[in-house]
Amino acid sequence: KYSCSYCVYNKNLKGITKRRLPDIEKEIKYLLAARNITSIRIVDPTFSSDLGYAKRILEIFVGEKEKGNAVKKLMMEYDYVDIDGEYFELIAKLKTRPNIANYSKENLPVDVPIGDSLEIVDGYTVFSGVGIQSFNPESLRMVNRKQHGKEELDAFFDLGKRHNILFKLDMILGLPAETIDSYLDGLDRIMSYVEDTDHFLQPAFLQILPGSRLEGKCAEFGLKYFAESGFVRETPH
Repeated sequence: KYSCSYCVYNKNLKGITKRRLPDIEKEIKYLLAARNITSIRIVDPTFSSDLGYAKRILEIFVGEKEKGNAVKKLMMEYDYVDIDGEYFELIAKLKTRPNIANYSKENLPVDVPIGDSLEIVDGYTVFSGVGIQSFNPESLRMVNRKQHGKEELDAFFDLGKRHNILFKLDMILGLPAETIDSYLDGLDRIMSYVEDTDHFLQPAFLQILPGSRLEGKCAEFGLKYFAESGFVRETPH
């Protein structure tokens, strides 16, 4: 299910392993109550692979908030087709402000420095990273990434809007078979969900990671990249 060829998370692994929930609960309590840590990032792109397990972790954060040990910023990533209403209900319980009015064309701040834009996250508490990456079916096929339909994406954003959830949406430039036109078409599609909201759109260059399966296919796909950084500098398209 999670085996994108540009990624190294699944390198030499036969499957996803999970830590014991009591150990996770102990560590969360220690970070929030004993160490007064206010910002936490869950570095796991497969966080939603077992939705029940992910919900249990969110319930731990909710329980700590009810005890007065609220996390102020929580960053996580997940696949939007895995998510249901109960998951978003748990995220909504972690917000410091229950209903947040999205920015619109009428009240959008002008010339806000990039660092200051992160203040938008404060009330939402949870900052959800959602990898869209591309709408080009051939590009997704070539990097072994499943494409989801418009109905699934519509349902996801409708659910997020219902619970007032903030998203960071990732789009990759430089994937195999991606053209300038197809990439711009993809940006137009994703902007239809971002416009008049607080969602963040984060375009990024494709990076060839050492040890990834895509590294061994660069010559076949015609991808040229900088040796030091790994960022793609040229594609056939």
